[in-house]
Amino acid sequence: MRDLPATTRRSIESMRDHGRSLYEEFCACPVGPHSPNLQLVLQIFRGLPVAGKHVLVAIEPHRRWVLAELTGERGRPVILRPETEFTDLHEAERVVFHMRWKAITGEELPPG
Repeated sequence: MRDLPATTRRSIESMRDHGRSLYEEFCACPVGPHSPNLQLVLQIFRGLPVAGKHVLVAIEPHRRWVLAELTGERGRPVILRPETEFTDLHEAERVVFHMRWKAITGEELPPG
């Protein structure tokens, strides 16, 4: 979190106490619509440094996804994590939410 701009760090600090409720809101509808607070968190997630960011890669369109990690280097392929495959996109999105939350805050969200 030290590498993030001060305004982003302050936003994260203010959201930290609401992690459980934000996660529950996200789980209810991963694709939206989202409250302004959740929109802010998702915007922060999207703005994370590219290197090491977790993403989903469709390995069979609309049916199967695998967890991957971006390298942050143009032209280098993503690093696939084939041991983490999903057949439910919403479940996959929840896992990525968890991972990005921990990457930003350093804290685990309570289990849903």
